[in-house]
Amino acid sequence: MSIQTQFSEFLKDIEPSPTTKTISSNAHSSLRNFLKKHEDFSKYHLNTYLSGSYKRDTAIRPKMFNGELEKHDIDIIVVTNKTLDDDPTEVLKLLRNALSDEYEINPSNTRSIGVISPQVDMDVIPIIAPCGEENTLYIPDKKLEAWLE
Repeated sequence: MSIQTQFSEFLKDIEPSPTTKTISSNAHSSLRNFLKKHEDFSKYHLNTYLSGSYKRDTAIRPKMFNGELEKHDIDIIVVTNKTLDDDPTEVLKLLRNALSDEYEINPSNTRSIGVISPQVDMDVIPIIAPCGEENTLYIPDKKLEAWLE
């Protein structure tokens, strides 16, 4: 067996299955659409996009951990029309309140809202882009009570 064949087999063994990819795609698409149409949050919503290993197509197949299958993790960036003058903790709270209308929330995240679902976990990160998305972006930190570049 050639090295190329061995490598292709290795990739097939570690890449998420087609089922996992479909579940993940449906989950993030539903969440993104939910925020865009949410009665209150839609006023602040500018854009959403994917980030992290799922976006880069470098995610690996979930593994068994303590007898349970790990969930796939997806990072979702939510661009808001908030500004550096807005309290970062309040922006996180605004996003959390909107998401909690539809999803189970993990309350312990510092810079994002953790969404828990049966088959996939999502970290939803609000950002601000005072000079446009192609320039410096800011992420909230509720422990520091500050916007971080």
